[in-house]
Amino acid sequence: MRIARQITIDAPADEVWRVLAHRFGDVSLWASSVSGSTWEPSATGDPVGSERSCATSFGNLRETIVRYDEGGRSLSYRAEGLPSVVAEGVNNWEVRPLDAGRSVVSMQAEFKLKPGIGLVMGPVMRLQLGKVLGKTSEELKHYVETGRPHPRKLAARAKGSGSALAR
Repeated sequence: MRIARQITIDAPADEVWRVLAHRFGDVSLWASSVSGSTWEPSATGDPVGSERSCATSFGNLRETIVRYDEGGRSLSYRAEGLPSVVAEGVNNWEVRPLDAGRSVVSMQAEFKLKPGIGLVMGPVMRLQLGKVLGKTSEELKHYVETGRPHPRKLAARAKGSGSALAR
């Protein structure tokens, strides 16, 4: 199952890339679906192999960077801890400049569902994950353009989305 989202952000590509890649571990600052996140750089210092842990409403995720291209402003990470119907999940991000002050961010999530239950639950998973990815795109746009979390993120914080991870 593949879910894609694209959004135009009124900011230079380098600025967007800083938030997505250079501050990969700080996703909990702007994404309402993540109540806390921590970062573990790889032993080699290379972004590939670095991991972040994310506390979400559907459990704790561990996301490992599996591909990283600084010059091309793209990265991919594998997620573990997804709902049990998902056998594997990889998310691919790319930031492209439109002009000096605008960028396009493309996100393509790929999920392999477990046989049997995946067939039954696939449509529900597509709907739910599509909503989350759409909101995440909007929240990234708002955060980069304003320097502040989206109102949805502020509401989630106020609601007290608890987490064992650092906020």
